[in-house]
Parts: sequence; structure tokens; C-alpha cells
Amino acid sequence: MILSRSFLRTLVTSLIAMAFFSHPGFSATDLLKKPKAPLPSLNAGPSFAGETSKAPLTVVQFWASWCTGCGVVMGQMTDLISNRTDVGYVTVSLDESKDVALKFFGNKSEKAQQAIARSYLDASGASYAEQNGVESLPYLILVDKQGTIVKRIKGHPSKTDLELISKK
Repeated sequence: MILSRSFLRTLVTSLIAMAFFSHPGFSATDLLKKPKAPLPSLNAGPSFAGETSKAPLTVVQFWASWCTGCGVVMGQMTDLISNRTDVGYVTVSLDESKDVALKFFGNKSEKAQQAIARSYLDASGASYAEQNGVESLPYLILVDKQGTIVKRIKGHPSKTDLELISKK
């Protein structure tokens, strides 16, 4: 039996779509969940209640000070979108305390200050992360301005992921 390329392409596309949309806790219209209580800011800024920016895309990054890859991703995101108004960026630390999370930023460089200004603490047993299906760190959720999840990125963003963020 010989299968046509068209049939194989359709089959592979269908299998990929089924795998993607059958991810636990994810559907095509899944919205970013709101925290049960507002998350405190790591600086003197306002707390975070799950709102996304008015920008066409917001990147929500979950991280912890013990996660070496999280710092790399945070640096990539800060470099990529620090001077842009069309992409929002929020980071949520899963550290046990504000002091532990702030030690992560070390020398308080300008890049670190930009990241701290966008960071919030979820020390409540990682409930906000769990609500949003975070399975490992680093973990990014890309959200449109209506709060709909556009993409979930588990681990380091691929070149394609970075291009998606930079084109928004």
C-alpha cells in the first residue's frame, strides 16, 4: 500500500494538532488564569493581579533563583523587548521569599533593574504557576491583549519562539 504525500501531510498535521491541543490544562481558547490573591512586587511597585498589558503580546515568565536556565531566558527577554511598547513582560518568581528572589539579580545592573521592575513573587506554594499549568522552569506563556494564551514555552525558547516574540 502506497500513501500519498498529501495524505501523510494531513495525518502528521492532525497528529501534531491533537498532541498540542490535548495538553492537560490547555485549549485553543485558554485564558491566562488570575492569581487567587494579588502577587506582591519584588520592588516598591503595585501588586500583580493577572492583568496583561495593552500591548498585542505579553510574555509571562515563571522562574526561580535556583533555576540557572531562568536567568539566561530572562536576559534574552530583557534584551529582546526592553525598549518596546508593543510587547509586555512580566516575571513571576517561585522563590520562597522576596529576599531569596532579589539575591538572584546580584549586582543590580540596568538590565537587572528592568527585570526586577517586572517581577512578582508567588511564594504561596506556587499556586499561580500551578493554576497556569507550569510544569518546569523556565516556563513562558505568551498572551494576547484579550488574555488568551497564544503559546506556552517549556524550557528555553527556540529561535522560532524568539522570532515570534520579536515580530509582535
